[in-house]
Amino acid sequence: MKKSRILSIDGGGIRGIIPATILLYLEKQLKIKTGKDRNIGDWFDMIAGTSTGGILACIYLIADFNGKARYSAEEALNLYLKDGPSIFQLNELQEISSGFGLLHPKYSNLALCRLLVGFFQNMLMSDIKKPYLITSYDIENRKSVLFCYGDDNKDSPIALVTQATAAAPTYFAPLPFGDTQKHMILIDGGMVANNPTMCTYVEAQKTKIGTILNDTFKKDNPDIHDMLIVSLDTGNTKLQPYTDMQNAGEIKWVKPLFDIMMSTSSEIVDYQVRKEFEGTDQYYRIASPLINASPVMDDAEAINIEALHQDALNYISGNEAILDEVMDQLIEND
Repeated sequence: MKKSRILSIDGGGIRGIIPATILLYLEKQLKIKTGKDRNIGDWFDMIAGTSTGGILACIYLIADFNGKARYSAEEALNLYLKDGPSIFQLNELQEISSGFGLLHPKYSNLALCRLLVGFFQNMLMSDIKKPYLITSYDIENRKSVLFCYGDDNKDSPIALVTQATAAAPTYFAPLPFGDTQKHMILIDGGMVANNPTMCTYVEAQKTKIGTILNDTFKKDNPDIHDMLIVSLDTGNTKLQPYTDMQNAGEIKWVKPLFDIMMSTSSEIVDYQVRKEFEGTDQYYRIASPLINASPVMDDAEAINIEALHQDALNYISGNEAILDEVMDQLIEND
């Protein structure tokens, strides 16, 4: 039997450039290594994501008429490199009127909505033919919402689900979701699990992966011995100097506190999964440090977009051995 190959992608706004760049590298190198013209989505059996990672996950999961991944990793990356500024577009008047995100959402969700509809059109979650997990949180009913293969939300539009998982508080408005019988108000999946790897690990164990994929070499309900997990972050953030925060009040704490919560959530999940897979070569956490780029999730200025891209390329050049190991494992379990 072969291991189920699972991809998990963290949240992080415009910092989605980091995993998107690394996955493009893997896609190109896998084509060279195997001679197969396959997109990155074809190399994984289950894909999960939170917020920006949820958007990337769905892009990689969408299939063409032949059941192969429709979009390349390059097309996914271009969503951020070319269209990122339009998502986080803000003029001075808007910034002041929103109280810098303190009085009402900093950004309109119209640009993001148009972009997602352009990618996913009228496709439904039921059109995704592989196991998946996308996170969100229902503030009206105060509970986590995990969109999974074959669940009650399978008839939801993909564009709506991806908008929900990325509805970060203070940045975008909460999203009304569902009907009168099942009404939810959804916000960013980072409130549940900015790093969705542990959720994905648990969900995979109760998923009939082999049956869904019609692959007799992949087990249904795989256990820890039957999985290969590749987890990507959106950049290790820089230190927060004591001098910046020693006298900070509520207003000054808003942005760093949100980022700290997301980072620590991701780190503790990494610790838990690493402990579960201790002594195996079946879990890879690809964590790229932010050297030149800003950690701010909505900094979509051209200079920061380039810095994020370059930080990811620097990670690749310094970690080719690990990435080669990941690719060898993906090929072995193809």
